[in-house]
Parts: sequence; C-alpha cells; structure tokens
Amino acid sequence: MPPGVTPTLPPGVTPTLTPTPTPLAQNKVPSCTSLSVSPATGNTPLTVTITANAADQDNDVLSALFTFGDGQTQTVEKNVGQSGSIQVSHVYTNAGNITTQAIVRDRDGAASTACTG
Repeated sequence: MPPGVTPTLPPGVTPTLTPTPTPLAQNKVPSCTSLSVSPATGNTPLTVTITANAADQDNDVLSALFTFGDGQTQTVEKNVGQSGSIQVSHVYTNAGNITTQAIVRDRDGAASTACTG
C-alpha cells in the first residue's frame, strides 16, 4: 500500500490481526551419563540387567537404544523426563568380553553420544 493511504473497510467488517510467531526454543541434546551392567561376569547363558542413566535439560528423555555387543540391539521407550534411568535385560549365550553401549534420545529426536559399559 502506498504511503499516506489508509484502507477503508466496509461497515461491519472487523480486521483480523495475524499474531507474530513466537520462536521455538532450541532443543537441548540429552546425555547418557552412565551405563552399568549387572552382573558383570558369570557363566553362559548369562542374564544381565543393563541400566542407562540419562539427563536432559528439556525434561524429555524418551528412549534408549541398547547395543549388546553380540550383534543384537533393543530400543526401550520410557518417558523418564529430565533425568532418570532406562533398564533392559539381555541373555548372553557366548563367552567372551563384550562391550555394551546405549544412546539416549529425546522426544524431538536428538541423540546423546554413546556411553559404554
């Protein structure tokens, strides 16, 4: 509209204002703060409980992807919020030294770096 021109609306018409969008806050990446395996040793078949401890400034830790080191993986979903733990049980059928990992994700899809145990 040219400067100095004022729009005129017909009688009974009310202008609708469009609100300015509020920018979304930057998503914070969750962290996997520790990973524990219990029991750590034993004879096969060995059933272990693996616990990933997680933290997130956005309070939306949702899941953990566990990699068991024997070719198997499992995702466990649990809305733990800001901080908490996610557990899974796994049976090892072959003897040997195994490295277990967990990657924690939040509801926005951000993923932590892997923590190992």
